[in-house]
Amino acid sequence: MSEGKMKFREMATFAAGDLFGGGAQLVIAFFYLRFLTDVVRINPVLAGTVILISKVWDAVSDPMMGSISDGTRTRFGRRRPYMLAGFFLIIVAFVTLWSAPDFSGQAAKFAFVAFSYLFFSTVSTIVAVPYTAFSSEISVDVKERGRVNGARLFFSQTSSLLGAVLPMVIVSLFPEKTGYRMMGLLFGIFYAIPYLGIFLWCRERTPVPEERTRFSLKEAVSPISVRSYRSLIGMYLLAFFVMDVVSAIFTYYMTYLIGREDLLELVLGTMLITQIVALAPAVLLAERISKAKTYMIGAAIFIVGALALGFYRESWPVAYVFVIAAVVGLGLIACIVMPWVMFPDVTDVSVLAFGERRSGAFAGFMTFLRKFSSAIGIWVVGLMLQFSGYVLPGDAIVPQNAAVWVNRADETVIDLGKDGVPDIFVSRDLGTVRFANGTDMAARRGDGVLELLPPGETRPSIVIEAGRKITGAYDFPDTSTMKSVKTLSQPRSFIMGLRVIVFALPAVLLLLAIAIASRFPLTPKLHARLLELYKARDGAETARTAEDRAREYPETSGKDDALAREEAELKAALV
Repeated sequence: MSEGKMKFREMATFAAGDLFGGGAQLVIAFFYLRFLTDVVRINPVLAGTVILISKVWDAVSDPMMGSISDGTRTRFGRRRPYMLAGFFLIIVAFVTLWSAPDFSGQAAKFAFVAFSYLFFSTVSTIVAVPYTAFSSEISVDVKERGRVNGARLFFSQTSSLLGAVLPMVIVSLFPEKTGYRMMGLLFGIFYAIPYLGIFLWCRERTPVPEERTRFSLKEAVSPISVRSYRSLIGMYLLAFFVMDVVSAIFTYYMTYLIGREDLLELVLGTMLITQIVALAPAVLLAERISKAKTYMIGAAIFIVGALALGFYRESWPVAYVFVIAAVVGLGLIACIVMPWVMFPDVTDVSVLAFGERRSGAFAGFMTFLRKFSSAIGIWVVGLMLQFSGYVLPGDAIVPQNAAVWVNRADETVIDLGKDGVPDIFVSRDLGTVRFANGTDMAARRGDGVLELLPPGETRPSIVIEAGRKITGAYDFPDTSTMKSVKTLSQPRSFIMGLRVIVFALPAVLLLLAIAIASRFPLTPKLHARLLELYKARDGAETARTAEDRAREYPETSGKDDALAREEAELKAALV
């Protein structure tokens, strides 16, 4: 155990560890399902099932990692060795996650995706569980600990902003599959570097039990027996489930409902910049009115923003999307920050409940729930895509200087000169082709593919796939005069599904979360009483001599009775 106040370098280094926790989850939430359906070309239900299956493994690995971390004894401490391992593993895992295989069969693709996601999930467990436990042991001072975790969330939100804006920019610089791998490499390095600093410069400051803990299923699930913890994970699970669902669906929302995929990064950036700006006020508000009440205010604001998303009309100005994104970001920050700010406080209750601090077990179960909510959210979106009639986008191969879009008549429109004047209109089923502005080409069809050939030519200059006919993604060298674009069009049933999932689900779940938060047992007053009890019971309040205590407490048994009564009252309220 290392005593003393934290220095700025240590605080900043430890907080930077949440670049991975905040950024990686957001990149996956916003872009991974779309990567699986549109780049790997895997069935949406299979894509969601891959992530769901990985949570079966997490149900074992996360609690086990909590116990392993609690039982670790090295000269570097209990948590730091796993930070060093994370430095190397994160890079490998994140690159693998964004590698699209060249397999043609769905079964082979499913197997590869399942392996890559299970590997990433395992690495995330090895790093995130000890890091989360470390957050409650980095300081014994409650205010200092709160500042550290507030700083963590600043780094998390900054990483989220970068994760929303930069991935597709990086991908666009390379052929599609190469671009995703390069994005995985660059972000993997970015996420990994802080963990080397944590290993070198950060210290654990809470007492370490002499006896090593061994993995026990009973101990792994013991946090759920604590009332304060159950309330916390209720708030946490509902908020993050809503966030994951909205995140997974948002790229589809901007592409198919708003019709402005080109604005996706800017809208996400607006949402996340609002969160960063609102972070400090949210933490200050929590100190003033309580963390649970701040959470409730944020959830209410989120509901207002979600309703606006659901009722958005195409006739509204595009600027309204940015305003709505800012409202959602303002509400979201409290919903995702408060549970983590409350977590170290709840681990204080573990001493009351079990006679020892079980930060690792509490962190392991909470990390599992985070992954579980993400998996369920993406799986729900995959089901919605499948059963609302989602059509996997086809490919159109066109000249480099051409523009392609889908009009309100559900036709693929090609503007050969990018002059804003359409030259070719193709129906969804490829059965009808209309030419404008004197354009004339021969049409050749076969097996769901339309080829358009200039007069006298035998080689097509334009190739369009039907939406339901999917082949491998096309990569072209820089010298190619052709390019591949995706034809984006969806049935009305899918558009209606988008509207429902972005407002009905958040409204219902967050109203339930508000109800749970309103009854959160660990109030600021009770937490203060709990800490005073520990000080009095352990003799940590002052360094009195035995004679001083005898003079102040002539009847020791009376003091012991008072402490026993206080402990019983706190257990009844919090445990």
